[in-house]
Order: sequence, then structure tokens, then C-alpha cells
Amino acid sequence: MPQQPLSAFIAQTFGRVFGAAKLDNQGGFLSSQQAPDYYAATYGPNAPGSGKAGQSFSVANPSAVTSSAALATTYLGLCLSNPAGSGVNLVPKRVNILNIVAAAGETALGLITGWSAAGVVTHTTPLNANIVANYVGAATASGSATITASKANVDSACTIVGTPRWAAWLATDPVATQLPTANYDCRGAIIIPPGGYLALGNLLASGASGFLGSIEWDEVAP
Repeated sequence: MPQQPLSAFIAQTFGRVFGAAKLDNQGGFLSSQQAPDYYAATYGPNAPGSGKAGQSFSVANPSAVTSSAALATTYLGLCLSNPAGSGVNLVPKRVNILNIVAAAGETALGLITGWSAAGVVTHTTPLNANIVANYVGAATASGSATITASKANVDSACTIVGTPRWAAWLATDPVATQLPTANYDCRGAIIIPPGGYLALGNLLASGASGFLGSIEWDEVAP
């Protein structure tokens, strides 16, 4: 079989010409990252002619809720779930909790995860209408890009399934009137396959002032 230079193979396969790779003094590959960390996922597929943008999404609950306590399956707060048969993995990027306590102080705020084959099917207060693409704009933003619709479900009230577990503690609040916030960059450490979910929660039921949170995630083929 005839051989061809790697640059020629790449140009033939992807329709682009790449310059020669640069190496450091120890033979390591040198790269120049002109775009920030989350740019590629937010911009979406960039194959010639794809005409699509966005596989990165965000959601926030629009009004405060009195969040449920600990691992209660009748859940109140903010839950991101992946429907069975969605065909994608959800990869959380950043989660944010704003838990306003009016009465008793919380002992901890954190992430709840779980899974079942059927996934979360009881969506008491769905928030799918609040999902926004991180590629900001109308359906034809930048003139030609079509925003790819999210395949996730988001709820401020739902019935979480399987065996919910604490995935990570994000903050503590030993003071009754404290207004704790927690921000966590998952950096690909959590993957939600079809049937799984990620919820934001607190160890004790919050006070009447309620709970606010937001989640950012990418949708990636398994």
C-alpha cells in the first residue's frame, strides 16, 4: 500500500492543510490554544457543511424553591437528568448553588447522583423551557448556524430514582442566617449516561427563603 505524508492524509480526509507540528527540546508536542477551555463544545460541530452550533447548555431555576432534605426521592431543588434512549452522555461542566437559609442553618450543600434503566420519568415541575444553548443567539445565529436542541430533562421538582448518593460536598453553612454559595467545576469528572441524573441538594430542608441553582453541561456521543 503506498504511503503518504500525514499532512497530505489529513488534508485529503478533512479538507484542510495543517502546518508541521512543533516539538519542544524534549520531543513534546507544542500547541497554541487560542480559544478558551469551553469554546469547542460551545461552538459545536465544525465539520464543513454541518451548519450546526452548540452541544453545550445551561439552566437555572427561575424562582426559589424550598429544597428537599438530603436524599429524599421526592426531590425539590434543581435536577438534570438524561432520558433513557437519549443517545448522548451529559457531561456537567459547572454547577452553582445559592441556598438562602431563613430558619435552621444547613450543615452541607452538595451534588446528588443516581441511575436507573428507565431514568427519571416523573417530572413534577419541569424546567426544559429554561434550558438555553451556551451558543447565544436565535435559531440562525451568526447567519447560518442552527442551534442543536438539548436532549436533557431538567426539573425543580421530580421523583429521583435508583439509589441516590452524595457525589461531592460543595459547601458548609453552620450559621442560621448565612447565605452560602457553592461553585464547582466538574471538568469531566462526572458523566451522566442515559438513565442517570445529577441534582443539587442540601443535607437539611432549607428555610422559607428557598433554593437557587444552575448547571452547565455538554452533550456528547457515548
